[in-house]
Amino acid sequence: MKRTQKQTDCCLDVVTAKEELRKYMKQFDDCTLSTQQAYLMDILNFLSFMQQNYQHADGHLVLSESRVMDWIKAMAVNRRFARLIQIILTVAHFMEALTAEQVICANPFTNIKRQFGKCGWAGIGRALLSSDPKSSLEAMRTEPRFTGCFGRHAQAYLDLHRAAGNSYRTNELALIDFNRFLRKRSIDSLTSITTEVLHDWLTSMTCGAGRRRAKLLALGRLFVHLKRLRLIRNNPVTAELVSSAGGRDRSFIPYIFSADDIRGLLALAKKLCPVTMFPHRSTAMYTVIGLMYTLGLRSGEVLSLKIRDIDTNNDTLFIPKTKFYKERLVPFGPNLRRCLTDYLEVRRATCSQQHPDDHVFTNRRRKPITATCVRNNFKILLDQLGIGRPTDRRRPRLHDLRHTFAVHRLLQWYQEGADVQKQLVLLSTFMGHFNIYSTQVYLTITDTLLHEANTRFHRSFGSVFDKEKKL
Repeated sequence: MKRTQKQTDCCLDVVTAKEELRKYMKQFDDCTLSTQQAYLMDILNFLSFMQQNYQHADGHLVLSESRVMDWIKAMAVNRRFARLIQIILTVAHFMEALTAEQVICANPFTNIKRQFGKCGWAGIGRALLSSDPKSSLEAMRTEPRFTGCFGRHAQAYLDLHRAAGNSYRTNELALIDFNRFLRKRSIDSLTSITTEVLHDWLTSMTCGAGRRRAKLLALGRLFVHLKRLRLIRNNPVTAELVSSAGGRDRSFIPYIFSADDIRGLLALAKKLCPVTMFPHRSTAMYTVIGLMYTLGLRSGEVLSLKIRDIDTNNDTLFIPKTKFYKERLVPFGPNLRRCLTDYLEVRRATCSQQHPDDHVFTNRRRKPITATCVRNNFKILLDQLGIGRPTDRRRPRLHDLRHTFAVHRLLQWYQEGADVQKQLVLLSTFMGHFNIYSTQVYLTITDTLLHEANTRFHRSFGSVFDKEKKL
């Protein structure tokens, strides 16, 4: 793998490319012969175009964004829209595989989509098929996230919180939206951002009242930070403005599943029907639910697991840096080991290859399954189990399995007579929290937990109150 003088260019060895293509095509062994030939010819035609139209060193192809765009424009001639997008996606996926295997230093398709992918490849394809491809393509160019004076401070604010281990993704989206609003108004000074400007921003929104309020509060936290730095004198996000945004400030109450609920979810997960691109759907959902409930993992941690992270010899999972940028080893018991082993056997049977760097939970093409896919399947299981939306709270979420793990673990400690205060430090470390206060968010008081706490209190101090009654 070599970099050329241009940072976005990369050098592809032809022999290595052919070897990787043979391995890449094995994932389509279960497809029809015509489908396999179509994928293969699209990739070979791309490589042939690069070889014939540009000068390269012997045995190598130099790939760049401009050359890929030339190829896409050539493909757009005399081809229907759907076929053009299919060809682009086929080659882009192959290039993504080469990047993952470190055969090339960067995927030029990814860089192109980052520049012009406002509407994805479909938008790029329509632009190239239009009467004025150049202007249409320029209209697809994505705007920078942050610009101007406000943008610099917003980016520094996000960097600061992410260095402390917070993702701040929701806050980032709100700040990007406001920065775009300022750019349209040609406002480039912190002192020019007044309550009236914020009111106009709220009025321009098309989202619901709750989302409007959340965006304003996210912006307000940034202004609190800027005020502490003495960059502004007053916070333009006033209480009256927040009140006018609408929405309700509801305290979040997670749904704590019962033991019967968990057993029901696992039983129904085993009965999920396979789909074409997700043939091991039932086993995957069973294992995801098992990991989240048994080990209290975040859904992102589960879906980010790679095969090399599972150590069945020592019965541990390696959780790489996620929230709070903390790595940790999570031990598991024999039951979960059997569950993971069974799943990997099913995965090996449905996926043609199994590489240590592959994600554990993938579809038929070895692509990681998305959080949306898991959430949708989890909703199906909730509906089948008859767990709907409670009248006083949100619908149960996948993340509530992690809350349930923490509450059930605390309940078991009470029942075992353990020193709960000392054990909370262990629970915090096990769950990958930065401190014990982060863990307390997960300790929702349930009737059963309250009963156990009262029983222990009465066991320790009940005699004192009995004496008081006699007096």
